[in-house]
Amino acid sequence: MNKTIIPLAVCIIIVYSTFYVKNTPQPTIKQLATVENFALLDHNGEYHELFEYKDKKALVLYIHGVGCPIVRHNLQDLHKLQKRYRDDVAFLMINGNIQDEIVDIREEATSFAISLPILKDYSQNVIELLQVKRTAEAIVINPQSWGIIYRGPVDNRVDYEKQKSLATRQFLHDAILATLVKRQPRVSKLDVKGCAITYYKEKQVSFNKEVVPILKKRCVICHRKGGAAPWSMNSHKKVHGWSEMIREAVLTRRMPPWPADPEVGSFKSSHQIFPEEKRKLLTWIKQGCALDGEDTLKSMTSVREEEEKPDLIVTIPTQKIPATGVVDYKYINVPTNLKKDMWVKKVKVIPGSKKAVHHALVMTIFPRRLRHLQPQWRNGSRGFFAIYVPGYNPQNFPENSGQFLPKGTTFQFQMHYTPYGRRTTDATQMHIYFHDKKPQKVLKMSSVINARFRIPPFAQNHRVQGRYTFRDNVTLYGLYPHMHYRGRQVKMEAIFPNGKRQTLLSVPKYEFNWQYSYYLQKPLNLPKGTTIRMYGVFDNSSRNKYDIDPSQTVGWGEQSWDEMFIGYLQYSKL
Repeated sequence: MNKTIIPLAVCIIIVYSTFYVKNTPQPTIKQLATVENFALLDHNGEYHELFEYKDKKALVLYIHGVGCPIVRHNLQDLHKLQKRYRDDVAFLMINGNIQDEIVDIREEATSFAISLPILKDYSQNVIELLQVKRTAEAIVINPQSWGIIYRGPVDNRVDYEKQKSLATRQFLHDAILATLVKRQPRVSKLDVKGCAITYYKEKQVSFNKEVVPILKKRCVICHRKGGAAPWSMNSHKKVHGWSEMIREAVLTRRMPPWPADPEVGSFKSSHQIFPEEKRKLLTWIKQGCALDGEDTLKSMTSVREEEEKPDLIVTIPTQKIPATGVVDYKYINVPTNLKKDMWVKKVKVIPGSKKAVHHALVMTIFPRRLRHLQPQWRNGSRGFFAIYVPGYNPQNFPENSGQFLPKGTTFQFQMHYTPYGRRTTDATQMHIYFHDKKPQKVLKMSSVINARFRIPPFAQNHRVQGRYTFRDNVTLYGLYPHMHYRGRQVKMEAIFPNGKRQTLLSVPKYEFNWQYSYYLQKPLNLPKGTTIRMYGVFDNSSRNKYDIDPSQTVGWGEQSWDEMFIGYLQYSKL
């Protein structure tokens, strides 16, 4: 048998782990290396995390490149294998080419009828992790151990500028069969005939000049004293100590927590880490986390608080929160004690315990004389007056707009607490800022909603839709989708009266623990009769790590173990 052990000197990111070996059943066949977890979006905006395929018996990664002749020649064989083994084997393509834009990949997929997902690795961190040098390489992984069982060509049919009429060796097929029956493939590693991949040139990354600005822009809003994160990025030493965890979280797209697809829409206060930023941060970690000069992070970790003094502060009575367990939603009424009717230009909800407050939803209850003007919040399912979620940046209301707050109004706080291991208390506040006079536009909120769905037991991709049609010409400012722990992905689009469609938002990997309001960078004018349609996918299977009981049929409910399907819309009439 040929030598198959990858030299230790090049095993920078694909690593053997003593901890891993001790905690994982040993494979029955020889492994070349083990792979780490990662997550990427494919050419259709779908989310893929490597370790989510642990329910498969084998996993095939194939290195794609637009315009590569050998890749194109392999497509038919790959589709045949995928069709034959779809129940037991997952097939994913990965494109890490600098020159291949997502539009190029989509055109290639359409032109050559590629049905396999093509994951785009903009930063090249994943193909580096896999030690890829050329396209057209197939990598077979055993999901029970995450060991690489085979890497090499699909077969021996295609070579540079020539090809056989038939392959005499089916290397990939043999490796798949061997993995399924737990035996050693006849060949474990072969050189690949494919298109050479150009990597970004690596240079020494400066902590102060390059890493600190990334941390401040993407991370420090939560990773600071009193923030929502469990630790503060208040020094180089802290970041260095957490660097391996940072690397893991960035590779798997858990951090920074901005789940929206960057290819769809443009939003204010985005936490999206750009590929260049991701590459710099992970390169700095790989280079040893060097500190160049004085530690400037210490002087840059404060997030500027609001300087303007609020006109009204409303505080809920102190709430006691246990160290562990599930806390039911709390509804707390607090009077405003206003002496006259007012118009609100900005509102900011400040949790008393950022670690314990998962979210706070505030609604208004108008006095009886003005109930005909009362917004129909419907317990929060149709809208809200104000909101807080972790990582949320409060926004000024759109220019010359505001919400009406009459004398005698009562606020209702919907509080969702998540214990974090220590008993604590919370006295959430809301800061309110008033206009001097009535604004030109009245800020409104409604929602797409579907409360009649039923998610079957063990359903991995249960699809739900909802819609809302505007009865007036409006300006749309923001979107806020809401589901619970089984929510997997969500997309919102505008369907205009003339039939034209525009995708407004796509969230490929919805996370209940990170709920965002997506404020459009440029507000969108919509004519009367425009319908906002929301598409969602729920995962009620064992693959969903948050699903406590996939055997249950799940419907609408307030608790986190129930489900919701809401898409809030912030707008004003034209």
